[in-house]
Amino acid sequence: MMNESETSLPSGPWPAAVGLLAACATTMFGIVGGCEPETILYRGFVSGVTVTVVATVVRSVWHLVDPGEAS
Repeated sequence: MMNESETSLPSGPWPAAVGLLAACATTMFGIVGGCEPETILYRGFVSGVTVTVVATVVRSVWHLVDPGEAS
């Protein structure tokens, strides 16, 4: 049985949204920069995953530091 302070946080869409925006920005910079399509694809994928993971970790740490701010 979980008490009120042990409830799990709902997963919000913000880390994924930020990751998708980073992937889109990386893709646009690759197109403007004239990179090869494979390079653009790889960089877009890596930047999207990296930013999503970092945003998820930051969100988790934020909720550990300030548990009253559960959004």
